[in-house]
Amino acid sequence: MTDYYSILGVNKSATPVDIKAAFRRLAKKHHPDKNPNNPQSSVIFKSILEAYTVLSNSNSKARYDNLNKPASYQSEHKIRRDNKRTVSPEDLKQRQYYQNYYKAQQKKQVVKPKPKIYSDYKYVLFATPIAVGLLLLIVSVFSPKPATISTPSFEIKKLEIKNNVYPKNGDKLYSGYFGQGKTFETSNKFKINNRSNLDAIVVVFSAQTDQCIQHTYLQHGYSIQLDYLPNEGIYWKCAIGKSWNQTKKLYNDKIVGGFDSTIQYQSFINKPILFNHKKTMQTEQVNFIEENSKNKIYISSEFDFFKTH
Repeated sequence: MTDYYSILGVNKSATPVDIKAAFRRLAKKHHPDKNPNNPQSSVIFKSILEAYTVLSNSNSKARYDNLNKPASYQSEHKIRRDNKRTVSPEDLKQRQYYQNYYKAQQKKQVVKPKPKIYSDYKYVLFATPIAVGLLLLIVSVFSPKPATISTPSFEIKKLEIKNNVYPKNGDKLYSGYFGQGKTFETSNKFKINNRSNLDAIVVVFSAQTDQCIQHTYLQHGYSIQLDYLPNEGIYWKCAIGKSWNQTKKLYNDKIVGGFDSTIQYQSFINKPILFNHKKTMQTEQVNFIEENSKNKIYISSEFDFFKTH
């Protein structure tokens, strides 16, 4: 029988926290996206995921442990089956992501590519923008409160803007400049509500090192939550505007893409957000700052927005 404890590198007395930490460490090292030149990475990662799925649930772990005990013990003790699982929303979200990933990989290996029928693609390309437009219209009309967009930090999504398609919530428009983002082994969360009538680009930095941690696009009337932030705290900057132009050049032509009408740049470096064991969730609002407001000290510039430390 496969030794799941050896796969994760833990002993049988390991706690759920130890098992989870071991899985995260191995997942970051052996994920196929991190090892594109190693064909065995998918097999290795699949065994890691299988071991974590069994050992992270108390019921399946108990069944597995009993199956590895002597036959005399199994005859005297019946294994009680209980399909109820108590896992956190974070674990469910993470597990579903990796399961979907492997289903997609298996389909790529089994299903032979079908010849492209360009007449069908023509209708798909025509219908997709209409469906997306109708969905956004329904959300904006019937949602009295900002809709929360969930962005798991372990999912890295690259934006490809074609034919001036408008950006979407969660897109990393400046990943080539700020990077793909970083995560930390914490439960710290930062939620940003965009209650203005403008779209925004939000960039979050470490309050200790001034390095960029996350950045995201946030439409007006929506909110977004960033997870796994550092214990030393953060601060954030934003650019708010409208009419996205994918060819516009900014910051001495180092940046391509921006708002045709940039209303305001803001920087809250002097207003850091701190976390502690009692309060791991912090919330801020995206709003236009009036020139006569007491918050005018947070009005910034294009140079300061793109400046990295």
